[in-house]
Parts: sequence; C-alpha cells; structure tokens
Amino acid sequence: PSRAVGLPAVVSLPIPTRDAGPGKVTLIVGGRHVEWPAIQTESALPGETIAAGTAVQVVDAADDTTLTVVPLSHAP
Repeated sequence: PSRAVGLPAVVSLPIPTRDAGPGKVTLIVGGRHVEWPAIQTESALPGETIAAGTAVQVVDAADDTTLTVVPLSHAP
C-alpha cells in the first residue's frame, strides 16, 4: 500500500467516519487495477461519509492493508 501514497483513487464502497471502519477504493498501482480498504484522515469532519464514486487522493498507508484518503476537493 505504501506505493499508493500520492495516487488518485475512486471510492468503490462508501468510506464512513474514521471510527466506523473502512470503506474501499480502487486505483492503479504499478499498472495493476487494485482495490484496497480505505479510511478517512483524522481531520475529516465527524459524521461525514465519502460516497461511492468520489475521486480521492491517497495521503498515507495506515498499515499494511489500509489506505488513508481525502476527497480531491480537500487534497493538499
């Protein structure tokens, strides 16, 4: 997942608030189309879900299996 940091992705399963578990995103890493669990950043607004189909940017690899993302409209 660390190779995905900085890449754009699309939400495939809505991403709930950070404490409610992961959603999923699809992206292309190393020429391969992949789907990974994803969570919101700690600075995400409480109660805000990122809807399926939303363009996001990967900002961190939370652990070996989960990406941290922000909507492109909020990307740094």
